[in-house]
Amino acid sequence: MKIKLTQREKILLSGLGVVLVIFIGFRFFVEPMLTKNTELHYKFNELVIIEAQVQNDIITKDEINTNLENAKATLNENNKLFAKFNHNDDIDKIVTPIMKNNGLNPKSLNISLIPNEESKIISKNRIEVV
Repeated sequence: MKIKLTQREKILLSGLGVVLVIFIGFRFFVEPMLTKNTELHYKFNELVIIEAQVQNDIITKDEINTNLENAKATLNENNKLFAKFNHNDDIDKIVTPIMKNNGLNPKSLNISLIPNEESKIISKNRIEVV
């Protein structure tokens, strides 16, 4: 059984075939590629944002480390001053009873170093300035 087609029907069927090939090609090849490309583009943008956040965190970390080093230096200086104060407090504990025993009323104590040439230690609790 042979069907005889007219020229117009052949052109219409050829056009339908071309449209079908284009539709199938678009549906099964181009559309999945576009979807995958969109997903990859979205993931890329997320990674760019994460990279910017990490760079910001690195800069912040460097600033924090600098601030921490400055705080450590300040703390060390304050520790030295506290140790000096503590040392002066120990001297105050020795000097105040001696002053009270001699009838003096101490109001404030200012301790400074006396050069060795100018002082002579007579006893543990007394310093005589020469």
